[in-house]
Amino acid sequence: MFSFYLSKGSGSEGFLKIGSYDLEKYAKTGSAPQDIVWTNVIDDGWTIPLSSVQFKGGKGIEIKAEQLQLDTGLSYALVPPRDIESIIDVMKEDQNMTCKKAGNYDLDMYECDCTKEKYDKLKPLELNINGKWMKLPVAAWMSFSPKK
Repeated sequence: MFSFYLSKGSGSEGFLKIGSYDLEKYAKTGSAPQDIVWTNVIDDGWTIPLSSVQFKGGKGIEIKAEQLQLDTGLSYALVPPRDIESIIDVMKEDQNMTCKKAGNYDLDMYECDCTKEKYDKLKPLELNINGKWMKLPVAAWMSFSPKK
């Protein structure tokens, strides 16, 4: 067993604890042991089962992925192309937002036709991990940059 706390930026320190966890110091105030989501890893790495995905309070998004790979230092959300298309379809249907591949990168990057008002109305993605919905804030998977 191990636990880690990710820093919230400059002036904050992250923490890795092997063999236990410290809810009082590193969890949301009022958290209890039953709030911890325990799940087995699928392989020798950071891969865990993924049951489903949805926008907060919305209908489920039809994805094919059945696993989620965690990485405490990842700068991008890596999603299989077939699943990103499903997420984009829901964004178009629910938010009237269109997205397309953009840039000259080894990774497929997407750019969405999005005003600040539309961005502010986006709901977090929720991932169902071992029966518990985990919220992924909008800023964790999409950024807003005004066109110049």
